[in-house]
Amino acid sequence: MLTGEQLVSALNHLSATVSQYQGTAYRAVSPKRCDNPLDSFGSILNGGRYNTKDIFEVLYLGDSGNTACIEYRNRLIRANGGFFEDEERPCKVFTVEYRLNTVLDITNLDNQDILGTSHQELTGNWNWYQRNVSEKISPTQILGKAIYDLGTIVALKVPSAPHCGAHNIIIFPEILMKNHSLGHLRARDPFGIIDVQFP
Repeated sequence: MLTGEQLVSALNHLSATVSQYQGTAYRAVSPKRCDNPLDSFGSILNGGRYNTKDIFEVLYLGDSGNTACIEYRNRLIRANGGFFEDEERPCKVFTVEYRLNTVLDITNLDNQDILGTSHQELTGNWNWYQRNVSEKISPTQILGKAIYDLGTIVALKVPSAPHCGAHNIIIFPEILMKNHSLGHLRARDPFGIIDVQFP
C-alpha cells in the first residue's frame, strides 16, 4: 500500500474513476441493536479493517445476507479470542437499499496496482499490525484514513476477507452526513417492522 503523499496523489487520480452504485446490500447486527441497523458507532469504539478506533466510523454492508453473517461472526470470533457459538450470539439480517454516488472499487486489479496494494494485503490479518508494528496501523487502515481525510469518496467496494469471492461495501457515514448529495441508505427488516434511513 502506498503511504503519505503518494497515496493522496493516487486517490486524487482515482477520484476521477469513481462510480455511482445503486442496489441492495445486507447488514447483520446483534439482536440488541436492531432498533438502528445503520448505527456504526461500534466501529469507532473498536476499530476495524478500514478504520482505527477513536478517529472515524465506517459502516460495513455485505453483498448477500450470507456474506453479512459471515463477516459478523468473523468479527465476534476475533473479539472473543477465537471462540464463537452460533446459539449464543445470533444475528439479525437487514436489507439495505443504497444509492452511493462516489464509490471506489478496489476489487478492481488496476485500481489495486495504482494504490500499490494486492488482494492478499486487502484481505490479510490486519490485527497483526496492532501487535507487531510500532504505528499500530494496518495498510487498509491507512487507506481508510486517507479516504476519510479526502472527503469526496463516500464508499469503497472491497473484497470480503472471510467469504472468498464475495465483496463488501464500506461506507464513510461522516462524509455522507456532511454531503447528503453523495447518497442515501434505507435499512428494513424482513417483516417491515423496522425501517431506518440515513442520512
